[in-house]
Amino acid sequence: PLPSCYPSLWQAACGFDVSTLGGEKFLLTMFQAHLMHTELVNDDVGEVIFPAWMMHEAREAWMRSIRDDTTVSRRHREVASTLEALGVRHELEHLTDDAYFSVDLYLPDHDVAIEVDG
Repeated sequence: PLPSCYPSLWQAACGFDVSTLGGEKFLLTMFQAHLMHTELVNDDVGEVIFPAWMMHEAREAWMRSIRDDTTVSRRHREVASTLEALGVRHELEHLTDDAYFSVDLYLPDHDVAIEVDG
């Protein structure tokens, strides 16, 4: 269970001046916390109000990192080559439906994601 102060912490974040709090890394961390909240936290913690910058600056930073920081390693290519040799249809660096994550390999016929390097 989350502490009763949890909604208050997000309320306090609404007053943050994001331009003075660590730049891109801060925004990425906060958006990741937002994603974890939306996936894992039940409504029983009370109403949580997210800062306006969360879905603007922080989301944009997250999307930039997904778009710009994606690399295909030699090991990715080796696994892809093996899948190809086996006749398994696959995609390298596939974006999830919400475009918040890129998975190393995706097998669309099986709706399976494979992370090669963790």
